[in-house]
Amino acid sequence: DSIPYEFFKNLPPIGVKFLQTLFNGILSTETVPKSWGKAYMFMLFKRGNPNIPENYRGISLMNNITKLFTQVLNSRFLNWVEFGNPLNENQNGFRVSRGCRDNVFVLSSVINCQIVKDKRKVYATFIDLKKAFDSINHELLWHKLYQYGVSRKVIKVLESLYNQASIRIKTSMGQYSDEVSVTKGLLQGDTLSPMLFSIFLNDLDNFLLINNCDTVSIDCVNGLTSLLYADDTVLLSNTLVDAQRKLNVFEKYCKANSLEVNIEKTKSVIFKRSHGRSPKQRLFYNNHPVEVLNSFRYLGLIFSNSGLFSLASKDMISKATVAFGVVKNIFKKAHFNSWIAQNKLFDSIIKSVLLYCCETWALRYTDEIEIVQSKFFKSVLYWPRKTPNYILRLETARIKLKFNVFKAALNWWIKILKMNNNRLPKLCFNRLLFLEKNGCDIRYNWAGQLKQLISEIGYDSLWQSQDVSEIIKF
Repeated sequence: DSIPYEFFKNLPPIGVKFLQTLFNGILSTETVPKSWGKAYMFMLFKRGNPNIPENYRGISLMNNITKLFTQVLNSRFLNWVEFGNPLNENQNGFRVSRGCRDNVFVLSSVINCQIVKDKRKVYATFIDLKKAFDSINHELLWHKLYQYGVSRKVIKVLESLYNQASIRIKTSMGQYSDEVSVTKGLLQGDTLSPMLFSIFLNDLDNFLLINNCDTVSIDCVNGLTSLLYADDTVLLSNTLVDAQRKLNVFEKYCKANSLEVNIEKTKSVIFKRSHGRSPKQRLFYNNHPVEVLNSFRYLGLIFSNSGLFSLASKDMISKATVAFGVVKNIFKKAHFNSWIAQNKLFDSIIKSVLLYCCETWALRYTDEIEIVQSKFFKSVLYWPRKTPNYILRLETARIKLKFNVFKAALNWWIKILKMNNNRLPKLCFNRLLFLEKNGCDIRYNWAGQLKQLISEIGYDSLWQSQDVSEIIKF
């Protein structure tokens, strides 16, 4: 529509009133203007053969007024799913005050709580859904929204929008194709689409349970069959039999919901504490073998079958080293050596890469990651590598990265304590606390690792209190 967001942001009261009347009229008539469903798509080449359509990523541009309207609907959906009719706790994608950290912490905690028990294993199958957002069946979606309790009026408005949805694709010659109707899939670039997708998959957990799939226990009451972050799905089991059963049931679920699994990218990891050689175990999806790996990158972090994060720490250091080279090239091309700029670039590029989700994995690896900071500043200052690190910190006023990790862990601890008791991170933390009090191996216990750091600085009473107000004062 060529109307920038700044126009809407600076509307006078009479303009805002007009939009309100327009949006209310749409809700009243349950009909969206036909032009609102139109979108233009630009294709970005990813890699591989340029003649294969799958090697392109589509970027869709919708009318801003359409996105403004769906944003209003999305705000109402957010209130509904968080306070009225909550989504299942195992889904953390596109939800308020939730992120990758929640799933990383929950998965790590569940694995560690299980494998500290003698001979207990966790079979984690990481499912890759092929073009998940583009495969959603519209009729199924409306049916699920109705079952979920969404009002008929809102569903009718969404039906009107999707019935009129179409795209025109920009070709390499700069021309646009004829209009192509959107007959399946969610609208790309629409703020409401992620929420609709989460609701669409919300019945997966119940589907697994009614088909006799077992849970992996968190405590004596609560357990998990699966963990989701949007379409990133992990099926969890304690036995090979249950892991295969879940794959069979998930195959039925996909057929019933018009979803397709990318078997080449679907992998499984068997987490166990023992280091002895295990008999080769195989899993199948739709008669196709699922590759069993020793490690897998989930939400940007490598999970090793040992349940520990030594491999993840090496991977983060490797990524930070690559970022190190990028920053040095920036210095070289820009021809400057500003100390302020060097600090800011280290913090914004290198440190942000190195400390991704550090509160969940880095408590035991602070010495290893500190090497990255020392190496960078010795390099930009042209100091010998053997220069003691304490001299480097004195001269540069840089603090140890251990402080950043500790601060992030404290903030995460505070956030967990503030959570409702039914939240998965809270349940996992309480279980870790119980195991820590009963002499659990600290390598497999995040709570024990944090307690150790707090004890080192002489604040054992802070840990014993588990009081948010006291921790905030600290």
